[in-house]
Amino acid sequence: MGPGLPVLRGHGKGEKLKKHGIYSKLTRGGAWPAREDTVKARQITKMYKPDRCKSATYNGRLNEWQMARDLSDIMVVDVLASNEDRFPGANIEFKSLSGVKETSDCVFDFGESRLFSLDNGATFKGTQSNGWMDFSKRVKISRFRKETFRRLTQIKEFVENKRTAPVFLMRWGISRPSELWVFLALDKGDKHPRRKEPHKLFLTNLNNVWTYMNRFANDKYAWYD
Repeated sequence: MGPGLPVLRGHGKGEKLKKHGIYSKLTRGGAWPAREDTVKARQITKMYKPDRCKSATYNGRLNEWQMARDLSDIMVVDVLASNEDRFPGANIEFKSLSGVKETSDCVFDFGESRLFSLDNGATFKGTQSNGWMDFSKRVKISRFRKETFRRLTQIKEFVENKRTAPVFLMRWGISRPSELWVFLALDKGDKHPRRKEPHKLFLTNLNNVWTYMNRFANDKYAWYD
């Protein structure tokens, strides 16, 4: 298991993210993330370590431009899946893209790294979602990838029977909305009264996040290229 990004693990609540320099790059009023700049990531942990280490330190370097885009995408996906514990659990990690080296005893250099989301099990728990609250109110990001919004639009039109399945779904063997529910494992139902038809919750989430992002459709400061 990869080490956690310290600014998110250390600031376990979503509102603490707003105190980090990367936050301004997630909002339309902030500076654009720089393609050439890096963000240092560091974690000291006693949980995930080599057996010979009482604790281990992991260091990495994240490209600022990629990091901002990845954080934005993670939060969009959290809305779609009604994720309950992205920030309270600090479940954002970084992984090495260039190999891991032990630079000194129990200190590991991950080198060039990239974010990924960890522990995505707390999804579709009900109608209220921390993912939506973080996205739209507590953290309230306002900068997104154009390609992410384009694909959300294609999915929305597909499930509303306004278009055929987009190519990226066809590649996974999905040509009808019912096949999408099976692919997402949302066709099984649930005994909990709030979760009898989780695909309907997915549709609500999809409409919410699409509507929110569409507010910025003509705002040139709201879109990563």
